Amino acid sequence: MKLNFNKQSLLIHTNLFLIFWLLIGSSISLHDIDKYTLQQAGADAWVSYGNPRLGQSSLSIFRPTGDFFNFEGGLYPAKQPGQFVISAIPYALIKAVGISYESNYRLAATLVTFFSASLISALALIMIFCGLKSQFNCHWKPALIAVLSLGFGSQWLPYSGIAHHDIMASSCLIAAFFIAKLGAPYGTPQPGKTRLILSALLIGLCFFISMLPAFVAGALGLIFLLRWKLKGLPFLALGFLIGLSPLLLYNYIYFGNPILQANVAGNFNDTFLYLNIKNFLHHVNAYFGFYGMSQWVYAPLLMLGGITLWQLPKAFNYLKWLAATGFGLHIFYITNIQTLGTCSYGPRYLLPLLPFACIGLALFLNSLKNSAKPSSPAIVFVKNVVLVLLAWGGLSAVTGALFGTINCRLNKVQMVSLLQSNKPLSTEHLPLLQHYGVLLISMLTISALLILAALYHRRLLNFFTQLQERISGKTAEAKAKN
Repeated sequence: MKLNFNKQSLLIHTNLFLIFWLLIGSSISLHDIDKYTLQQAGADAWVSYGNPRLGQSSLSIFRPTGDFFNFEGGLYPAKQPGQFVISAIPYALIKAVGISYESNYRLAATLVTFFSASLISALALIMIFCGLKSQFNCHWKPALIAVLSLGFGSQWLPYSGIAHHDIMASSCLIAAFFIAKLGAPYGTPQPGKTRLILSALLIGLCFFISMLPAFVAGALGLIFLLRWKLKGLPFLALGFLIGLSPLLLYNYIYFGNPILQANVAGNFNDTFLYLNIKNFLHHVNAYFGFYGMSQWVYAPLLMLGGITLWQLPKAFNYLKWLAATGFGLHIFYITNIQTLGTCSYGPRYLLPLLPFACIGLALFLNSLKNSAKPSSPAIVFVKNVVLVLLAWGGLSAVTGALFGTINCRLNKVQMVSLLQSNKPLSTEHLPLLQHYGVLLISMLTISALLILAALYHRRLLNFFTQLQERISGKTAEAKAKN
Protein backbone atom coordinates (compact mmCIF):
# COMPACT_ATOMS: atom_id res chain seq x y z
CA MET A 1 0.00 0.00 0.00
CA LYS A 2 2.30 2.77 -1.22
CA LEU A 3 1.25 6.38 -0.92
CA ASN A 4 1.13 7.78 -4.41
CA PHE A 5 -1.97 9.71 -5.21
CA ASN A 6 -3.32 7.56 -8.01
CA LYS A 7 -6.90 6.36 -8.18
CA GLN A 8 -6.17 3.22 -6.16
CA SER A 9 -4.47 5.15 -3.35
CA LEU A 10 -7.21 7.78 -3.28
CA LEU A 11 -9.86 5.07 -3.09
CA ILE A 12 -8.12 3.28 -0.22
CA HIS A 13 -7.45 6.35 1.89
CA THR A 14 -10.86 7.92 1.30
CA ASN A 15 -12.65 4.77 2.39
CA LEU A 16 -10.31 4.23 5.34
CA PHE A 17 -11.15 7.76 6.48
CA LEU A 18 -14.86 6.98 6.13
CA ILE A 19 -14.44 3.85 8.23
CA PHE A 20 -12.65 5.82 10.95
CA TRP A 21 -15.31 8.53 10.91
CA LEU A 22 -18.29 6.17 10.87
CA LEU A 23 -16.88 4.01 13.68
CA ILE A 24 -16.28 7.09 15.83
CA GLY A 25 -19.75 8.38 15.03
CA SER A 26 -21.33 5.03 15.87
CA SER A 27 -19.85 5.24 19.36
CA ILE A 28 -21.36 8.66 20.20
CA SER A 29 -23.35 7.96 23.36
CA LEU A 30 -26.26 9.68 25.06
CA HIS A 31 -24.38 9.22 28.33
CA ASP A 32 -22.13 12.04 27.08
CA ILE A 33 -24.62 13.94 24.91
CA ASP A 34 -26.84 14.52 27.96
CA LYS A 35 -23.93 15.67 30.15
CA TYR A 36 -21.84 17.90 27.85
CA THR A 37 -24.52 20.53 27.34
CA LEU A 38 -22.17 23.52 27.59
CA GLN A 39 -20.59 22.62 24.23
CA GLN A 40 -24.01 22.51 22.57
CA ALA A 41 -25.25 25.64 24.35
CA GLY A 42 -22.27 27.56 22.97
CA ALA A 43 -23.06 26.45 19.42
CA ASP A 44 -26.72 27.39 19.89
CA ALA A 45 -25.77 30.85 21.19
CA TRP A 46 -23.79 31.65 18.05
CA VAL A 47 -26.37 30.28 15.61
CA SER A 48 -29.58 31.43 17.32
CA TYR A 49 -28.44 34.72 18.86
CA GLY A 50 -25.25 35.70 17.02
CA ASN A 51 -23.09 35.97 20.15
CA PRO A 52 -21.39 33.63 22.68
CA ARG A 53 -23.46 34.58 25.74
CA LEU A 54 -25.11 31.76 27.64
CA GLY A 55 -28.56 31.80 29.24
CA GLN A 56 -30.40 33.22 26.22
CA SER A 57 -32.16 29.97 25.29
CA SER A 58 -35.46 28.95 26.88
CA LEU A 59 -34.39 25.30 26.92
CA SER A 60 -33.89 24.06 30.47
CA ILE A 61 -31.04 21.81 29.36
CA PHE A 62 -29.09 24.95 28.37
CA ARG A 63 -29.46 26.57 31.78
CA PRO A 64 -25.87 27.67 32.59
CA THR A 65 -24.05 25.37 35.01
CA GLY A 66 -20.42 24.58 35.64
CA ASP A 67 -17.73 26.40 33.66
CA PHE A 68 -19.29 29.82 33.06
CA PHE A 69 -18.93 33.29 34.57
CA ASN A 70 -20.54 36.70 34.63
CA PHE A 71 -18.63 39.46 32.85
CA GLU A 72 -20.15 42.94 32.67
CA GLY A 73 -23.70 41.60 32.74
CA GLY A 74 -23.24 38.69 30.31
CA LEU A 75 -22.74 34.99 31.02
CA TYR A 76 -19.79 33.50 29.13
CA PRO A 77 -18.30 29.99 28.94
CA ALA A 78 -14.93 29.74 30.68
CA LYS A 79 -13.53 28.01 27.60
CA GLN A 80 -11.74 29.06 24.46
CA PRO A 81 -14.35 30.07 21.87
CA GLY A 82 -13.11 27.93 18.98
CA GLN A 83 -14.96 24.77 19.94
CA PHE A 84 -18.29 26.63 19.96
CA VAL A 85 -17.62 28.36 16.64
CA ILE A 86 -16.64 25.07 14.99
CA SER A 87 -19.73 23.30 16.37
CA ALA A 88 -21.92 26.21 15.27
CA ILE A 89 -21.11 25.49 11.60
CA PRO A 90 -22.81 22.06 11.41
CA TYR A 91 -25.58 23.22 13.74
CA ALA A 92 -26.44 26.08 11.39
CA LEU A 93 -26.68 23.58 8.53
CA ILE A 94 -28.80 20.98 10.30
CA LYS A 95 -31.04 23.67 11.78
CA ALA A 96 -31.66 24.93 8.25
CA VAL A 97 -33.10 21.51 7.32
CA GLY A 98 -35.35 21.36 10.38
CA ILE A 99 -33.32 19.54 13.05
CA SER A 100 -32.78 21.81 16.03
CA TYR A 101 -32.09 21.58 19.74
CA GLU A 102 -35.70 22.62 20.36
CA SER A 103 -37.20 19.93 18.12
CA ASN A 104 -34.88 17.04 19.09
CA TYR A 105 -31.96 17.96 21.34
CA ARG A 106 -30.34 14.53 21.38
CA LEU A 107 -30.34 14.03 17.63
CA ALA A 108 -29.20 17.60 16.94
CA ALA A 109 -26.38 17.37 19.50
CA THR A 110 -25.28 14.01 18.07
CA LEU A 111 -25.15 15.35 14.52
CA VAL A 112 -23.28 18.47 15.65
CA THR A 113 -20.72 16.24 17.38
CA PHE A 114 -20.47 13.90 14.37
CA PHE A 115 -19.82 16.76 11.95
CA SER A 116 -17.39 18.60 14.24
CA ALA A 117 -15.18 16.73 16.73
CA SER A 118 -15.72 13.27 15.21
CA LEU A 119 -14.99 14.54 11.70
CA ILE A 120 -11.88 16.46 12.79
CA SER A 121 -10.62 13.46 14.75
CA ALA A 122 -11.07 11.08 11.80
CA LEU A 123 -9.27 13.53 9.49
CA ALA A 124 -6.37 13.65 11.96
CA LEU A 125 -6.19 9.83 12.07
CA ILE A 126 -6.06 9.43 8.29
CA MET A 127 -3.50 12.24 8.07
CA ILE A 128 -1.30 10.46 10.61
CA PHE A 129 -1.63 7.22 8.66
CA CYS A 130 -0.66 8.89 5.38
CA GLY A 131 2.15 10.86 7.03
CA LEU A 132 3.65 7.79 8.67
CA LYS A 133 3.94 6.13 5.28
CA SER A 134 4.97 9.06 3.12
CA GLN A 135 7.23 10.99 5.51
CA PHE A 136 8.50 8.32 7.91
CA ASN A 137 8.55 5.56 5.29
CA CYS A 138 6.59 3.17 7.51
CA HIS A 139 5.04 0.04 6.07
CA TRP A 140 1.26 0.29 6.07
CA LYS A 141 0.75 -2.48 8.65
CA PRO A 142 2.78 -0.87 11.50
CA ALA A 143 1.28 2.50 10.55
CA LEU A 144 -2.26 1.13 10.73
CA ILE A 145 -1.68 -0.62 14.07
CA ALA A 146 -0.26 2.59 15.54
CA VAL A 147 -3.19 4.67 14.27
CA LEU A 148 -5.69 2.14 15.60
CA SER A 149 -3.96 2.23 18.99
CA LEU A 150 -4.48 6.00 19.02
CA GLY A 151 -7.95 6.33 17.52
CA PHE A 152 -9.56 3.21 18.96
CA GLY A 153 -7.22 2.08 21.74
CA SER A 154 -6.92 5.15 23.96
CA GLN A 155 -8.98 7.95 25.51
CA TRP A 156 -8.89 9.56 22.05
CA LEU A 157 -12.02 7.58 21.05
CA PRO A 158 -14.32 8.65 23.93
CA TYR A 159 -13.42 12.32 23.47
CA SER A 160 -13.92 12.08 19.70
CA GLY A 161 -17.57 11.45 20.50
CA ILE A 162 -17.92 14.80 22.29
CA ALA A 163 -17.83 18.29 20.75
CA HIS A 164 -14.78 18.84 22.92
CA HIS A 165 -12.06 21.48 22.67
CA ASP A 166 -9.10 19.26 23.59
CA ILE A 167 -9.70 16.66 20.87
CA MET A 168 -10.20 19.38 18.24
CA ALA A 169 -7.02 21.24 19.21
CA SER A 170 -4.95 18.04 19.44
CA SER A 171 -6.11 17.06 15.95
CA CYS A 172 -5.14 20.47 14.55
CA LEU A 173 -1.73 20.17 16.16
CA ILE A 174 -0.78 16.84 14.60
CA ALA A 175 -2.21 17.99 11.25
CA ALA A 176 0.12 21.01 11.39
CA PHE A 177 3.06 18.66 12.03
CA PHE A 178 2.45 16.59 8.91
CA ILE A 179 1.38 19.45 6.64
CA ALA A 180 4.73 21.13 7.32
CA LYS A 181 6.48 17.83 6.47
CA LEU A 182 8.18 17.71 9.85
CA GLY A 183 8.31 13.94 9.56
CA ALA A 184 10.23 14.01 6.26
CA PRO A 185 13.89 12.89 6.22
CA TYR A 186 16.69 15.43 6.45
CA GLY A 187 17.56 16.83 3.05
CA THR A 188 13.90 17.09 2.04
CA PRO A 189 13.24 20.45 0.31
CA GLN A 190 11.42 23.04 2.38
CA PRO A 191 7.63 22.80 1.98
CA GLY A 192 5.97 25.34 -0.26
CA LYS A 193 4.55 28.63 0.98
CA THR A 194 1.00 27.28 1.09
CA ARG A 195 1.98 24.36 3.32
CA LEU A 196 3.90 26.58 5.73
CA ILE A 197 1.07 29.10 5.98
CA LEU A 198 -1.59 26.40 6.46
CA SER A 199 0.47 24.57 9.06
CA ALA A 200 1.11 27.71 11.11
CA LEU A 201 -2.55 28.72 10.71
CA LEU A 202 -3.59 25.44 12.35
CA ILE A 203 -1.22 26.10 15.24
CA GLY A 204 -2.81 29.52 15.68
CA LEU A 205 -6.25 27.90 15.64
CA CYS A 206 -5.12 25.56 18.43
CA PHE A 207 -5.04 28.56 20.78
CA PHE A 208 -8.49 29.62 19.53
CA ILE A 209 -9.84 26.16 20.42
CA SER A 210 -7.93 25.19 23.57
CA MET A 211 -4.99 26.47 25.60
CA LEU A 212 -4.08 22.95 26.76
CA PRO A 213 -1.59 22.17 23.93
CA ALA A 214 0.04 25.62 24.05
CA PHE A 215 3.47 24.31 25.08
CA VAL A 216 3.42 21.54 22.48
CA ALA A 217 2.42 24.11 19.85
CA GLY A 218 5.35 26.29 20.92
CA ALA A 219 7.71 23.33 20.63
CA LEU A 220 6.38 22.66 17.13
CA GLY A 221 7.18 26.25 16.20
CA LEU A 222 10.73 25.71 17.44
CA ILE A 223 11.03 22.53 15.37
CA PHE A 224 9.79 24.48 12.33
CA LEU A 225 12.66 26.92 12.70
CA LEU A 226 15.24 24.20 13.35
CA ARG A 227 14.19 22.26 10.27
CA TRP A 228 13.35 24.98 7.78
CA LYS A 229 15.59 27.80 9.08
CA LEU A 230 14.56 31.44 8.80
CA LYS A 231 13.60 31.27 5.13
CA GLY A 232 10.12 30.09 6.03
CA LEU A 233 9.70 32.45 8.99
CA PRO A 234 7.60 35.12 7.17
CA PHE A 235 5.12 32.50 5.95
CA LEU A 236 4.96 30.81 9.35
CA ALA A 237 4.37 34.16 11.04
CA LEU A 238 1.66 35.07 8.53
CA GLY A 239 -0.17 31.77 8.97
CA PHE A 240 0.09 31.90 12.75
CA LEU A 241 -1.35 35.42 12.90
CA ILE A 242 -4.23 34.44 10.62
CA GLY A 243 -5.01 31.44 12.84
CA LEU A 244 -4.67 33.43 16.06
CA SER A 245 -6.65 36.48 14.90
CA PRO A 246 -10.14 35.06 15.68
CA LEU A 247 -9.10 34.58 19.33
CA LEU A 248 -7.61 38.06 19.60
CA LEU A 249 -10.72 39.56 18.03
CA TYR A 250 -13.06 37.58 20.32
CA ASN A 251 -11.17 38.61 23.46
CA TYR A 252 -11.13 42.26 22.39
CA ILE A 253 -14.84 42.40 21.55
CA TYR A 254 -16.16 40.59 24.62
CA PHE A 255 -13.50 41.17 27.30
CA GLY A 256 -11.98 44.45 26.11
CA ASN A 257 -8.45 43.04 25.85
CA PRO A 258 -7.13 40.87 23.00
CA ILE A 259 -4.90 38.81 25.30
CA LEU A 260 -7.39 38.35 28.17
CA GLN A 261 -8.46 34.70 28.02
CA ALA A 262 -11.88 33.48 29.16
CA ASN A 263 -10.62 31.42 32.09
CA VAL A 264 -8.56 34.38 33.33
CA ALA A 265 -11.49 36.79 32.92
CA GLY A 266 -13.61 34.36 34.93
CA ASN A 267 -10.82 33.69 37.46
CA PHE A 268 -10.93 29.92 37.00
CA ASN A 269 -7.66 29.43 38.85
CA ASP A 270 -7.62 25.62 38.88
CA THR A 271 -5.62 25.78 35.63
CA PHE A 272 -3.22 28.46 36.89
CA LEU A 273 0.34 27.43 37.73
CA TYR A 274 0.48 26.02 41.27
CA LEU A 275 3.98 25.12 42.48
CA ASN A 276 3.55 22.69 45.34
CA ILE A 277 5.69 19.57 45.76
CA LYS A 278 2.87 17.47 47.24
CA ASN A 279 0.55 18.46 44.39
CA PHE A 280 3.29 17.75 41.83
CA LEU A 281 4.08 14.25 43.15
CA HIS A 282 0.38 13.41 43.36
CA HIS A 283 -0.19 14.46 39.74
CA VAL A 284 2.88 12.58 38.44
CA ASN A 285 1.57 9.43 40.11
CA ALA A 286 -1.92 10.11 38.77
CA TYR A 287 -0.76 10.39 35.16
CA PHE A 288 2.05 7.84 35.02
CA GLY A 289 2.03 5.78 38.20
CA PHE A 290 -0.23 3.54 40.23
CA TYR A 291 -3.45 5.49 40.04
CA GLY A 292 -6.86 4.80 38.56
CA MET A 293 -6.46 7.34 35.75
CA SER A 294 -2.85 6.46 34.86
CA GLN A 295 -2.04 6.46 31.16
CA TRP A 296 -0.69 2.92 31.65
CA VAL A 297 -4.26 1.83 32.40
CA TYR A 298 -5.95 3.53 29.43
CA ALA A 299 -3.42 3.20 26.60
CA PRO A 300 -0.35 1.16 27.60
CA LEU A 301 0.66 0.66 23.97
CA LEU A 302 0.93 4.41 23.37
CA MET A 303 2.99 4.71 26.55
CA LEU A 304 5.39 2.27 24.92
CA GLY A 305 5.35 4.49 21.81
CA GLY A 306 6.15 7.59 23.84
CA ILE A 307 9.11 5.85 25.47
CA THR A 308 10.50 4.59 22.15
CA LEU A 309 10.72 8.17 20.86
CA TRP A 310 13.92 8.39 22.88
CA GLN A 311 15.37 5.31 21.16
CA LEU A 312 15.05 6.64 17.61
CA PRO A 313 18.12 6.93 15.34
CA LYS A 314 19.88 10.23 14.65
CA ALA A 315 17.76 10.86 11.56
CA PHE A 316 14.86 11.58 13.94
CA ASN A 317 16.71 13.77 16.43
CA TYR A 318 14.18 16.56 15.89
CA LEU A 319 11.50 14.27 17.32
CA LYS A 320 13.65 13.86 20.41
CA TRP A 321 13.85 17.65 20.65
CA LEU A 322 10.08 17.82 20.33
CA ALA A 323 9.68 15.21 23.05
CA ALA A 324 12.17 16.98 25.31
CA THR A 325 10.65 20.43 24.89
CA GLY A 326 6.98 19.87 24.07
CA PHE A 327 6.45 16.80 26.23
CA GLY A 328 8.57 18.19 29.04
CA LEU A 329 6.88 21.59 29.23
CA HIS A 330 3.40 20.13 28.80
CA ILE A 331 3.92 17.56 31.55
CA PHE A 332 5.46 20.21 33.79
CA TYR A 333 2.35 22.35 33.30
CA ILE A 334 -0.30 19.67 33.89
CA THR A 335 1.50 18.36 36.98
CA ASN A 336 1.75 21.86 38.45
CA ILE A 337 -1.88 22.92 38.33
CA GLN A 338 -4.50 22.00 40.88
CA THR A 339 -6.92 20.09 38.64
CA LEU A 340 -6.57 16.70 36.97
CA GLY A 341 -9.40 17.46 34.56
CA THR A 342 -12.24 17.23 37.10
CA CYS A 343 -14.58 14.38 36.05
CA SER A 344 -13.06 12.64 33.05
CA TYR A 345 -12.31 9.26 31.50
CA GLY A 346 -8.59 8.69 31.75
CA PRO A 347 -5.92 11.39 31.60
CA ARG A 348 -7.63 13.88 29.28
CA TYR A 349 -4.83 16.39 29.67
CA LEU A 350 -2.43 14.01 27.91
CA LEU A 351 -4.48 14.05 24.68
CA PRO A 352 -2.13 16.48 22.82
CA LEU A 353 0.82 14.12 23.36
CA LEU A 354 -0.86 10.92 22.16
CA PRO A 355 -0.48 11.50 18.37
CA PHE A 356 3.27 11.97 18.80
CA ALA A 357 3.46 8.82 20.93
CA CYS A 358 1.64 7.15 18.02
CA ILE A 359 4.52 8.16 15.72
CA GLY A 360 7.03 6.59 18.12
CA LEU A 361 4.97 3.41 18.26
CA ALA A 362 4.73 3.17 14.45
CA LEU A 363 8.50 3.57 14.05
CA PHE A 364 9.11 0.96 16.74
CA LEU A 365 6.76 -1.54 15.09
CA ASN A 366 8.29 -0.78 11.70
CA SER A 367 11.75 -1.58 13.08
CA LEU A 368 10.43 -4.94 14.30
CA LYS A 369 9.05 -5.69 10.84
CA ASN A 370 12.34 -4.76 9.16
CA SER A 371 14.56 -6.59 11.65
CA ALA A 372 17.04 -9.18 10.39
CA LYS A 373 15.21 -11.97 12.25
CA PRO A 374 11.51 -11.02 12.30
CA SER A 375 10.54 -14.56 13.33
CA SER A 376 12.91 -14.84 16.29
CA PRO A 377 11.26 -15.83 19.60
CA ALA A 378 12.01 -12.45 21.17
CA ILE A 379 10.38 -10.46 18.36
CA VAL A 380 7.40 -12.82 18.18
CA PHE A 381 6.95 -12.36 21.94
CA VAL A 382 7.05 -8.56 21.57
CA LYS A 383 4.49 -8.69 18.76
CA ASN A 384 2.15 -10.77 20.91
CA VAL A 385 2.55 -8.29 23.77
CA VAL A 386 1.68 -5.49 21.34
CA LEU A 387 -1.53 -7.27 20.33
CA VAL A 388 -2.52 -7.86 23.97
CA LEU A 389 -1.91 -4.20 24.87
CA LEU A 390 -3.82 -3.07 21.77
CA ALA A 391 -6.78 -5.24 22.79
CA TRP A 392 -6.68 -3.85 26.33
CA GLY A 393 -6.58 -0.28 25.05
CA GLY A 394 -9.44 -1.03 22.67
CA LEU A 395 -11.61 -2.43 25.46
CA SER A 396 -10.85 0.61 27.61
CA ALA A 397 -11.59 3.06 24.77
CA VAL A 398 -14.86 1.44 23.72
CA THR A 399 -16.02 1.23 27.35
CA GLY A 400 -15.45 4.96 27.84
CA ALA A 401 -17.08 5.84 24.53
CA LEU A 402 -20.23 3.79 25.12
CA PHE A 403 -20.76 4.40 28.84
CA GLY A 404 -19.63 8.03 29.01
CA THR A 405 -16.62 10.02 30.17
CA ILE A 406 -18.10 11.79 33.19
CA ASN A 407 -16.47 9.86 36.00
CA CYS A 408 -15.37 11.70 39.11
CA ARG A 409 -13.65 8.91 41.05
CA LEU A 410 -10.32 9.43 39.33
CA ASN A 411 -8.47 7.16 41.76
CA LYS A 412 -10.51 4.19 40.49
CA VAL A 413 -9.94 2.25 37.27
CA GLN A 414 -12.99 3.66 35.53
CA MET A 415 -13.23 0.96 32.86
CA VAL A 416 -13.76 -1.66 35.57
CA SER A 417 -16.21 0.56 37.45
CA LEU A 418 -18.25 1.20 34.31
CA LEU A 419 -18.36 -2.46 33.29
CA GLN A 420 -19.56 -3.34 36.80
CA SER A 421 -22.12 -0.54 36.87
CA ASN A 422 -25.78 -0.82 36.01
CA LYS A 423 -25.60 1.82 33.29
CA PRO A 424 -27.96 0.84 30.47
CA LEU A 425 -26.58 0.32 26.99
CA SER A 426 -28.53 -0.37 23.81
CA THR A 427 -28.94 1.19 20.39
CA GLU A 428 -31.26 3.68 22.09
CA HIS A 429 -28.17 5.13 23.78
CA LEU A 430 -26.27 5.34 20.47
CA PRO A 431 -28.26 7.92 18.47
CA LEU A 432 -26.56 7.51 15.10
CA LEU A 433 -27.10 3.75 15.18
CA GLN A 434 -30.67 4.25 16.35
CA HIS A 435 -31.62 6.72 13.62
CA TYR A 436 -29.26 5.77 10.78
CA GLY A 437 -28.04 2.27 11.71
CA VAL A 438 -28.78 0.61 8.38
CA LEU A 439 -27.12 3.44 6.46
CA LEU A 440 -24.02 3.41 8.71
CA ILE A 441 -23.56 -0.35 8.52
CA SER A 442 -24.09 -0.32 4.75
CA MET A 443 -21.51 2.44 4.29
CA LEU A 444 -19.00 0.66 6.55
CA THR A 445 -19.45 -2.58 4.60
CA ILE A 446 -19.13 -0.88 1.21
CA SER A 447 -16.01 1.04 2.30
CA ALA A 448 -14.37 -2.13 3.63
CA LEU A 449 -15.17 -4.02 0.41
CA LEU A 450 -13.83 -1.18 -1.74
CA ILE A 451 -10.55 -1.17 0.21
CA LEU A 452 -10.21 -4.95 -0.18
CA ALA A 453 -11.02 -4.67 -3.88
CA ALA A 454 -8.40 -1.94 -4.36
CA LEU A 455 -5.75 -3.91 -2.45
CA TYR A 456 -6.41 -7.25 -4.10
CA HIS A 457 -7.81 -6.21 -7.47
CA ARG A 458 -5.12 -8.12 -9.40
CA ARG A 459 -5.84 -11.33 -7.53
CA LEU A 460 -9.56 -10.82 -8.02
CA LEU A 461 -9.04 -10.10 -11.72
CA ASN A 462 -6.93 -13.25 -12.13
CA PHE A 463 -9.52 -15.29 -10.22
CA PHE A 464 -12.42 -14.14 -12.39
CA THR A 465 -10.32 -14.55 -15.56
CA GLN A 466 -9.48 -18.14 -14.63
CA LEU A 467 -13.10 -18.77 -13.66
CA GLN A 468 -14.29 -17.43 -17.01
CA GLU A 469 -11.75 -19.59 -18.85
CA ARG A 470 -12.91 -22.69 -16.98
CA ILE A 471 -16.55 -21.95 -17.74
CA SER A 472 -15.71 -21.29 -21.40
CA GLY A 473 -13.68 -24.50 -21.56
CA LYS A 474 -16.47 -26.61 -20.09
CA THR A 475 -18.98 -25.00 -22.47
CA ALA A 476 -16.74 -25.80 -25.44
CA GLU A 477 -16.35 -29.43 -24.27
CA ALA A 478 -20.10 -29.80 -23.89
CA LYS A 479 -20.70 -28.48 -27.43
CA ALA A 480 -18.04 -30.83 -28.84
CA LYS A 481 -19.72 -33.86 -27.23
CA ASN A 482 -23.06 -32.84 -28.66
